[in-house]
Amino acid sequence: METRTSPIQNEESSLLSLLQKISMPDEVLDAVILCAKTGEETLPGVKSLTEHLLISVRSRENDAWRLFPEEIFLATMGCFSRFVNEYHTSYESYGYDRAFWTTRQAEAKLFRIGELEYELVEDSSSLSMHIPSDARLEAELLNSSVTDAKEFFWKYFPEVDSDTILLDSWLLSPALKELLSPDSRIIRFQNAFDIDEVDPEPMDFLEWVYQLAGGQIESLTNQDKFERKIADGQLEQQGSNEQLRHQILNNSTESLWLKSLPENTTLQRNMKKYLMDGGKVGCAKGSLKRIFL
Repeated sequence: METRTSPIQNEESSLLSLLQKISMPDEVLDAVILCAKTGEETLPGVKSLTEHLLISVRSRENDAWRLFPEEIFLATMGCFSRFVNEYHTSYESYGYDRAFWTTRQAEAKLFRIGELEYELVEDSSSLSMHIPSDARLEAELLNSSVTDAKEFFWKYFPEVDSDTILLDSWLLSPALKELLSPDSRIIRFQNAFDIDEVDPEPMDFLEWVYQLAGGQIESLTNQDKFERKIADGQLEQQGSNEQLRHQILNNSTESLWLKSLPENTTLQRNMKKYLMDGGKVGCAKGSLKRIFL
């Protein structure tokens, strides 16, 4: 007698296959499969992670993702294992905190093509570029990615102006020219863009340069604001308020949490000094105008 598998079993099998193909860490793989079966959340954020993975699996079988090459599907899905590994780097345990972002990948609105990612932006005919944390900023690989991306969008999204590629990133910050040599990969990457707008305030660079998760950045910067208010006499602190106020004032513009940033790379060392001297990195928006050299 023929044994038939249920749609739920087929979906779980497809989910497991995807997790294995994108090299999801075993602990997270087990947590996702358990969550898919029972709804139990054994790791931070695993419900959202499971939901987005299931959306991706269903889309691959019956919706938008079924239209695109397997290579690009799997490369794009690799964001999920990359993000849980980044979480582990920040917190020394597994979890998931990128649900705000990965609807794009799950719904086939963002594609990894080679080293870079490209997003279809609502109400815009242009493409938005993103740089994954594991991207290799080598000219040959970057140019190959752009060429392949243009061919991909010409084929599948002919209505999109794939010659107009925009980027909003800390990697375009003009401040980096003060911190790195002209022949560094980051500066050579910058040189392919025309800068349209600079915003010195965002702190996203802390995640990519110092491996701090979003929640950690928010906590640190909120603490910094709290300390400044104490130093200015705007807040009263229980117990050792005067001692803390004296400590903060003696540090001048040097934020207490900045001192704890690591100095393992040239960029980390130079940026830390720059920040402690009152500099701002922020981010910038630009448009790709030249090939990468």
